[in-house]
Amino acid sequence: MTAYLRMEGVNLSSFVYDTNDLSTIRGGGLLLLLATQRVAKRFSVEIEPISTGASAGLFMLKPEARPAATLRREIERFLMSNEDFKHATFVVNVIDDRNGSIDFPHVCENLVSKNRFQQMQSPSLVVPDPVPGAFPCSLDRLRPARQLGTDEVSLSVHRRREYGRRAKRVLYSRILKDVLHKAFRGAFVNDFAALTSDETRGNLHHKMAVIYADGNKFGSLQRKARASSAGLRAFDGFMKERRASLLAALLENIQSRPGFKAGDDLRLETLLWGGDEFLWVVPAWEGWRTLSFFFDETSKWPVFPVPGGRGDQLTHSAGLVFCDHKAPIARIRQVAESLATAVKHEKPGIDGFLYLCLESFDHPGADLERALLRRLPPHRSVRDLVLSGSRATAIHEAMVKLKREIPKSKVHECLKWSLSPKEPGGPSPESGVAATLSGSTRQALDSLRGAFGNALAWLHIADLWDYLEEG
Repeated sequence: MTAYLRMEGVNLSSFVYDTNDLSTIRGGGLLLLLATQRVAKRFSVEIEPISTGASAGLFMLKPEARPAATLRREIERFLMSNEDFKHATFVVNVIDDRNGSIDFPHVCENLVSKNRFQQMQSPSLVVPDPVPGAFPCSLDRLRPARQLGTDEVSLSVHRRREYGRRAKRVLYSRILKDVLHKAFRGAFVNDFAALTSDETRGNLHHKMAVIYADGNKFGSLQRKARASSAGLRAFDGFMKERRASLLAALLENIQSRPGFKAGDDLRLETLLWGGDEFLWVVPAWEGWRTLSFFFDETSKWPVFPVPGGRGDQLTHSAGLVFCDHKAPIARIRQVAESLATAVKHEKPGIDGFLYLCLESFDHPGADLERALLRRLPPHRSVRDLVLSGSRATAIHEAMVKLKREIPKSKVHECLKWSLSPKEPGGPSPESGVAATLSGSTRQALDSLRGAFGNALAWLHIADLWDYLEEG
C-alpha cells in the first residue's frame, strides 16, 4: 500500500472574488487551477496525480518519496513562498497507509475531512506584510497598497491582475491542447464594458448574463468511481474530456455568432471551471442562448461506467442572472449560485434552471426565496419558477415567433389580466391576442404555456421579452 496527499485552494472569496476587476478575478481563478499542476510538476519524482480539478488535487506518493509528513511540509513551503501562490490559502494533508489498513474510499473521505479541519483553523485570507502609512488597495479595499507601476494596489491584487491580463487565453488553450489536442488562437475582450457594449441592442446595451451551472449528485457519482484509485483516475479523465469537449463546442459556436463579436475579439469570460462547476459571463443578448447550448451539449454526455454498477447520467442545475455590467460580480455570482441551489432543492436531479432579471443595480438581498416569491401570485412557490433545461431552446424559438406578431404593450395587458381575479365570462385579452396570431405562432404560444405553466406564462414572457432576441 502507499500514502496519499490532498491539496486544495480554499477561501476563494479572498483570492478570486474580492474585487470587481475582471483581470484580477480571472487571474486568481487561473492561478488556483495552475497550482495543482505546478505541484505535480515540481514534485513529479515523489507524487503521482490521481485526480486534479478546479483548485484541488489528490496524489499518490511513489515508493521513493520522502516520509509523507516531510513531503507535506515541503509542498506547503513551496506554495507559501511561490510568488504566484503565496497570497492564496491552501490546505495540504496526508494519510500514510503503507500498511494497507484503510481502504481507498475512506482515504479520500479522511483527506477531505483533514483539509476542512485545516481550513477552519486558517485565517480567511493570507495576512499581508505591513506597509507603514499605506492606504487600502484601490481594488480590494482591504490590503495595504503599494505603488506598482501605474497602479496603487496590493501585492495580491497586482500579481493576480498581471497574470490575468497575460493569461487570458491560457485556460482555453491549455484545456483544448491537453485533453483534445486542439489548438486555439482566439482573442477576447478585456473587461465587462467591452463585453457588453453594443448600442444597437437598445435596453441590453451594457447588460450581461452571468451563468452558473453545477452538476447534480456529482459527489455520489464520484464516490461510486473511487472504489479504487484507478476508478477515480478514470472518472477524473472522463470528466476532463467531457468539459474540454463542451468548451471546444462552445468556442466553435460563438466564433460563428455575430452577437459574440466585438471587432476581432470574443465576448466571453470563464470565471469558474473545474469539477462539475461552470461560471460564464456573456452579453445579455446571448445569455439565454448560451445556457440553452450548455444544456443541449451536456445532455449528450455518455454515462460514466461505474465499476461494478450502473452509471448515472450527469445532470445540472443552473442559475442565470441578467444584470448591469457594473453590478458587483462577486454578489451576482452568489445570486447565480443560490438560484442553482434552489433548483437542486425544489426539483432535485433534473436538468433545470432559474433566472432573474435585475434592473439597474437591483439586488435580491439576503433572502433570495422571498425575492423570487414577490414575482408570483399568491399560493405559488419557487418550484413553479423552475424551468427545464431541455426546453430552453424551444422557449427561445417560440419567444422569437411571438415577438414578431404582438407588441410588448399587449404582453403587459395579458400579464395584468393573468395576475388579477377573474370574473366569470369576463373578457380575456389573451383570447384576443391569440385570435390575431398565425397558426405557427399560436403553436408557439401553446409551447410557451407548456414550458412555463399556464398560470405563469405571461409573467415569463414579459420578463424575458427584451432578453430573447432573434439572430
